[in-house]
Amino acid sequence: MSEIETPEFAPSVLRSLPVLVPAGMTSADLALELGLTAHLQAAGVDLDEAARQLWAVRQGLLEAADMDTSLEPIPFRSRSERLGLLNMVIYLGDLLARAAATSASTRESVVERALDRPVVQAVRAPVAERRQLRSS
Repeated sequence: MSEIETPEFAPSVLRSLPVLVPAGMTSADLALELGLTAHLQAAGVDLDEAARQLWAVRQGLLEAADMDTSLEPIPFRSRSERLGLLNMVIYLGDLLARAAATSASTRESVVERALDRPVVQAVRAPVAERRQLRSS
């Protein structure tokens, strides 16, 4: 029997952004909270690691659309890790929409370019290495 592969958190969330954060969303709803929780549990990622990976997703989106990082607002952190993570995902959904408009692309093509960015690739490798250590 083959082992079921655990999905990677950052790529899964990045691919799901258009669904998790519909256009015009300004605050978290139950669907976002449940979707994000599902991604966290499926990937076996804690809140600190999730936040770190989402910052890499932010950088990957900016690079994928050739956006000036100095002009892009930086999301505030929250005292509540849960709320901070939800707000970061909402911010990333909005960033994805702006990145697509800036680069005259679809959201899907920006996501694919972001997945290929070294900053996003870098967060993928350590998670896979930790999983291998846990299973050995």
